[in-house]
Amino acid sequence: MRKDLLTTILAASALFCCGSASAVKVTVTPLGERPADDRMKTVTVSKADPIVTEDFSAFTAGTNENPDWDNFLCSYFSNAEIDPELTHGAQWTGHRVAMAGGSAGLFNLNPSDPSYICTPKMDYSGTITVTFLAKALFTEWEEEDENGEMKKFHFTSTSLMARLGTDDYDDEFDFGPDFRGGNFVMCPLFPDQGWCEVTIEFDNYTAHNDAFFQIACSGHMLVDDVKIKQSIDKFIGCPVVEGFTAATEDSFTIAFQPVRKSSNYYVYLYELTGYDGDGNPQYKTVKPYKYLFSEEELKQIEEMGYTVEEYLEDMAKMYGVSVDELLDMLIPQKGPYNHLAIVDSKKGATLYTFTYEDLDPAKQYYFDVRSHNQHTFSPENIRPVNVIGTPVNLEATDVTENGFTANWSKITKAEGYTVDLYGVNQATEDEENFIVFEEDFDATNDLTDATDINNPELTGENSDIVFDDLTSTPGWKFGNDDYILLVKGKAGLGVDDYGCYRLTSPTFYVANADQATLSLCVESPMKDYEVRIRFADEVIALQADGNKLEGEITLPTKGLKETNFAISGPDEAPIFIDYITVTQPLKKGDNTYTWLGRYDADKENTSYKFENLDKDAFGFYAYRAGAWMGEGSKKIESMDAGRMLVNLTTGKSEFDLVGEIEAASDAKEVARYTLDGRQIDKPVPGINIVRYNDGSVRKVFVK
Repeated sequence: MRKDLLTTILAASALFCCGSASAVKVTVTPLGERPADDRMKTVTVSKADPIVTEDFSAFTAGTNENPDWDNFLCSYFSNAEIDPELTHGAQWTGHRVAMAGGSAGLFNLNPSDPSYICTPKMDYSGTITVTFLAKALFTEWEEEDENGEMKKFHFTSTSLMARLGTDDYDDEFDFGPDFRGGNFVMCPLFPDQGWCEVTIEFDNYTAHNDAFFQIACSGHMLVDDVKIKQSIDKFIGCPVVEGFTAATEDSFTIAFQPVRKSSNYYVYLYELTGYDGDGNPQYKTVKPYKYLFSEEELKQIEEMGYTVEEYLEDMAKMYGVSVDELLDMLIPQKGPYNHLAIVDSKKGATLYTFTYEDLDPAKQYYFDVRSHNQHTFSPENIRPVNVIGTPVNLEATDVTENGFTANWSKITKAEGYTVDLYGVNQATEDEENFIVFEEDFDATNDLTDATDINNPELTGENSDIVFDDLTSTPGWKFGNDDYILLVKGKAGLGVDDYGCYRLTSPTFYVANADQATLSLCVESPMKDYEVRIRFADEVIALQADGNKLEGEITLPTKGLKETNFAISGPDEAPIFIDYITVTQPLKKGDNTYTWLGRYDADKENTSYKFENLDKDAFGFYAYRAGAWMGEGSKKIESMDAGRMLVNLTTGKSEFDLVGEIEAASDAKEVARYTLDGRQIDKPVPGINIVRYNDGSVRKVFVK
């Protein structure tokens, strides 16, 4: 029985190799007249799945000859989204797109700022065939020549550009060296060609879920009948690994995007064994004992009275080899079947996670995840585990009325530690406008005698004043400390030849609610100016009426745990900030955190003593330890370890799991997230945020 079990495992290994990407093929076929309207309804037989089909039939305004150029549907200067009522399926976006009598019109005269239309975001991996109709329109305009006389100018052709990309402009979508423009396919279209059918064929091995196909031009152009077909007959795309969502001393968790048509995913682990003569890493497959055998096989081993280690030793003796040699037989070093585990596909999942466990803290590991459909696997893409374990915050010791010692667990690879200190205020009852951040800049009273915003004091290049000197909390960032304008009770943002400098606040905690209200008071010597604010990565503009702007605006937190805001004024004049306050609706027991500084500890220490704290300044204090390794651009810092609350009055400390809304006894879990907002399918080590079907939320610590 023992030998049969081992033979079954040995027979499971196999080899696999994959092909390379082919070049992009572009075909432009002049048609003259536009094809019949029933062209989009043509039935074809193909192994490729149609994933985009759009005929712009709802673009009824204007005509092909005279598009509705006065009413652009979208622009990145305002809203890039096209009304979904006008398109089939998911959301289309674009820049300077107009209706043109059943077609989409693109128009921009600036070659460095082309107009474009983008297909819905999805996975465009596989063998992709894009077809669409395009027609160059005669592009003419008037402007002054060098003599100041009005003259007509025109383009002899329209430059058609097309690319596959993401919002991050990833370079994975390089169409190859045969085409000008790098990531763009480019070709000229001439008005006398009339309508042309454009066909673009390429292989895309990278399965970004937020990819889109973009059709762009400089000049005037019509676009119609867009079709995109996808086939995985030759290969399947590589899952996009979004990064690490958790890491401990002996485990780490990855998150990756699903791949269209993948039936499941094979997960791999490798151990660094050295480097070859060219400095390339060499590694071997790793399979911890818990993954070597199926549950049924482990049960059989247990029924025979063995531990896994004893079983392997017995088998090694039977075959006359060492345990290491036996493991090399059990774990083939190549092929798609030497996997660590399989992650099954789940309908509707937007993100998958997998946790690698039982690792040696001192070793360097590599990992891979490959999508799979029948006999097809995505190409191998082995990458290093560039993550360091997160220390566990331990209870504080030596707690007095003005200090305590923070403690945390050791991380073997750490080259040093940091400890963040926070002041904590807790909502004692439900409150609609709980202050989570505020600043009144009263510290300026000790820095200047100026009281008039029309006659402020400028810090200048010889001043040693930095912006944090004006505030009650540290961590502010200002464009140039030489351009701080000082007035009692106000912070002035100076201007130079390029406009008003931008001020960025410290980061503060906003995870207790899905919105926050920002209140501010700003003055300027200029009237009717505009103040620009960025909050949670959204930019808004506020208009002053006269010299003073005072009011509030409610903004979404977009699921962020922490964020900050940035503020700047008009390019022509400075602004003076009197106060800024951020409030949120909080439930009883919710905590807010004010960051008070970051402190360093060397790798030999797992504690830090805080002294001279004001026990009346905050309801609690809190700390969070982090580990780091590497230098410069290669420096890696650990992820959020949560916070340990310390009560200076009672001397007690506890790990913070507040911010919960208690779930009903019959409530069912409907979604689970990591602290950085990534949705997960099962518990992962660290703090998990769990939402229930009754709307309640709980934070759960998973060991």
